[in-house]
Amino acid sequence: MNILNRTKCYLAGNMEYTNDSVNWREYMTSELNKLGVVVLSPLEKNFVVHFDEGEESHVKLKQMREEGRYDEVSDHMSKIVGKDLRLIDVSDFVIVNIEIDKPTFGTIHELVVANQQKKPIFLCVNDKKRCPLWLLGLINHHYIYDDLNVIINILNKIDKGEIVIDSERWRLL
Repeated sequence: MNILNRTKCYLAGNMEYTNDSVNWREYMTSELNKLGVVVLSPLEKNFVVHFDEGEESHVKLKQMREEGRYDEVSDHMSKIVGKDLRLIDVSDFVIVNIEIDKPTFGTIHELVVANQQKKPIFLCVNDKKRCPLWLLGLINHHYIYDDLNVIINILNKIDKGEIVIDSERWRLL
């Protein structure tokens, strides 16, 4: 059926306090591309004017923060926040991958915005039994997983029409 062909998915997840902001996104991009999904990642150049959010940029921003250069950090980060939230705006659905033992304020902000916009959200936490209680109140537990492969399997079934999409959240053209 190819229900998800040409839809857009934003990949939200830990960036500042993580050992892996890249590999899981590359894996999910590869799997989603097989379905014809356009992947929106904060690590990629998505806009004509690009504000880098990669590891090199984070090192530089942390150094500037350490030096007390808050105006510069704030200016750069406000552009990144705007860019990432715009990616939420244009996405059809969102996959959120959270390492619950590491702070991730931007990811939580993106999750809340996506939820307020009634986007379908697939939340992956590294241990569902330790999922923060607040998130269990925010996101229906049926959409919280502890394995990205489960999300891929579900999306494959949605794409084939084997799982009926939730009309309260999915707004596909």
